[in-house]
Amino acid sequence: MKIAAALFGEEISPRFDCCTGLLVRDEGGHEVRLDLRGWTAGARVEELVRRKPDCLLCGGIRRCDLFLLTECGIRVIDGLTGEARTAVEQCSDGTLQAKMENNTTQAAPRCRRRCHRQRGGRNARS
Repeated sequence: MKIAAALFGEEISPRFDCCTGLLVRDEGGHEVRLDLRGWTAGARVEELVRRKPDCLLCGGIRRCDLFLLTECGIRVIDGLTGEARTAVEQCSDGTLQAKMENNTTQAAPRCRRRCHRQRGGRNARS
């Protein structure tokens, strides 16, 4: 399994769009560390999709990035803290205890409100 971890120093980054680096480990255990300081959030997502990991480990992620990565077949596990290498090792051997794994089957609450408003609900604009 090819695993990517969003880095902030040696730790898991609290937010993917603000990470300073990316640690990518392939099936053979080879690691590549990328410096992403100064990259835009969109460029970070594009680089991650180009590397084609099976899984992304991070502290948090914007919903738009989550949906895009999920559509590209990348499983996103967020809510993580601690040392990145430890999390990657635990993920590869199946012992990672994630605090949350995003479920992309439901629309975001703001999307539901917007749809409700467009259909003429109680919050409909005149």
